[in-house]
Amino acid sequence: MILVTAATAFEMQAFTRARAQQAGPKQPVKQLLCGIGPVEAALHLSVFLSRALLLPDAVVNLGFVCAFDRQN
Repeated sequence: MILVTAATAFEMQAFTRARAQQAGPKQPVKQLLCGIGPVEAALHLSVFLSRALLLPDAVVNLGFVCAFDRQN
């Protein structure tokens, strides 16, 4: 299983759309919205991992790091 994290739902949308278009077999993936900033990310990831019955093989963090403007 792969855990994909992002700070916001807006950032996770690109991954969700790309995954829906993927052809062939899909590896199990869990998604986690972890909030903005390193403290929020550490907190949410720690809680997720402490409660997980199956630990992920990899964790991938997606994000734009404030490089987007949703007003345009």
